[in-house]
Amino acid sequence: FVSIFASTLVGSAEFSFMIFFEILMTVIYSILLGIVGAMISELIDKVFKKNNSVKTTSTIGMIFIVYSMSSQFELEPLLASLVMGAVMTNISSEFHIVKEEFDQHLKDIIFMLFFAISAMHLNLSFLVSMPFIIIIYVLFRIIGKVSGVWVGGKLTGADKNIRRYLGIALFPQAGIAIGLALSLQNELGFESIAPVVLNVIIATTMVHEFVGPLLTKY
Repeated sequence: FVSIFASTLVGSAEFSFMIFFEILMTVIYSILLGIVGAMISELIDKVFKKNNSVKTTSTIGMIFIVYSMSSQFELEPLLASLVMGAVMTNISSEFHIVKEEFDQHLKDIIFMLFFAISAMHLNLSFLVSMPFIIIIYVLFRIIGKVSGVWVGGKLTGADKNIRRYLGIALFPQAGIAIGLALSLQNELGFESIAPVVLNVIIATTMVHEFVGPLLTKY
């Protein structure tokens, strides 16, 4: 939905009901694919329920299959993968085994590969030529976090410490933002601004990850 509205604003596409319907069906099909992938993975786990290592292997394999099929059929890979994870953790009584395996052995490797590959897209000359955009992004993002938490906390009657400090604690930024920026590279109509968006996100992520933990501790 966001890409359609954005492409309309930049003049690369005209918004119509048919475009809206196509995007809606893409979202629905992506959700269905994630659900089916989770159910197939759970079925495999039940067939090999005596072998715990198969649970992790089948989950990783199904993630690759769901992501690849989403890309092949021009769906939303990130949405399908997120739905698959959400469904699996709710329908599987032994999903904690897979979660523990990921946390203990795979999480750090996946994070390292993800950030290393993402950083390969960073254009250092961009940081020198357009620092103003990076500063504006960081500034308005933290303003949005702090003000949003304060307003939301005020409306819900949250504790004053939550209203005061939670917005600052939300300063760190990493995975989803970079993943969405990477996915934008393949969207038609965004060829000119996609590299700019990606470089801004990666550069500001570095700032957020340096400063964010200090603010969170504070």
